[in-house]
Amino acid sequence: MDDFYQLHKSARHDVRVCLQVWTELLRESQGERLDFAYAKGSSIKNWESAIDYVPVLSDVDIHVHLTDDEGLFAAEDDPFAAATELSRTFEMRFYEREPEPLHFPRSQIVLLNDALREERFSPPRLDDIQPIIGQPHFSYTPSPEEMRNHDLQNLLELRDFLDTVPMRTLDRAGFDYWSLIRYMTWRVAPSPVRLITQTHGDPMEVWTWNRTRITDVLKALGYSSIEEHYRGFYEVGWRLFLSQFRSSDDYRGVVTNGYYVLKECWEVASS
Repeated sequence: MDDFYQLHKSARHDVRVCLQVWTELLRESQGERLDFAYAKGSSIKNWESAIDYVPVLSDVDIHVHLTDDEGLFAAEDDPFAAATELSRTFEMRFYEREPEPLHFPRSQIVLLNDALREERFSPPRLDDIQPIIGQPHFSYTPSPEEMRNHDLQNLLELRDFLDTVPMRTLDRAGFDYWSLIRYMTWRVAPSPVRLITQTHGDPMEVWTWNRTRITDVLKALGYSSIEEHYRGFYEVGWRLFLSQFRSSDDYRGVVTNGYYVLKECWEVASS
């Protein structure tokens, strides 16, 4: 049996290195334009069981807010070249700090200036994030009912994605599945959370839970099949990672569990 305590200990170290390097690079690249930045999501939550963080399936979410709305590459003549160089520099510095990591964390940089203009974006509570630069501040907090409505709309919109999955699966094997898994991960992770917020008294609190807590509540609410597939998505994800992404059966297992999480969440939301 794999020792997930030790695996998570190594993964946590890799996440810390990832955040340290991005902190440096954001300061260097944005200078005084950088208002604040913070980390959020599964990478900074408490990890109680294997599913709470799975290398590569789990993101290291970093939200960045600038003092203007010109974008991260406003001063660059070639934004693509600047982005590529920043990515290369991040990778180089990460491996300089940790030459033999358990994994290379999958970063997701979100520009808050854009996100805050989206109707369904809900700023997190300050207690639920890890500031890495400056002091985060928000001028708006959605009401519980607004959050429930936004979550419900996101669940109902899963139908369009679900309709594409059979054809996306038909002609794939091995690493060909990875693009589909990437499209799934950012839908699978929040969908059971959005389902639970529909009946929970404090939707904001639900968004702070780790996956272990989410699976416990899904079972308590009678969503046993969703819980099984949700847990399976991440458990098979660990197998896929530990096999060094060689097993077609595990690729299919991740996709299968992810599909049924989304399908069953959509069905409940539509009923």
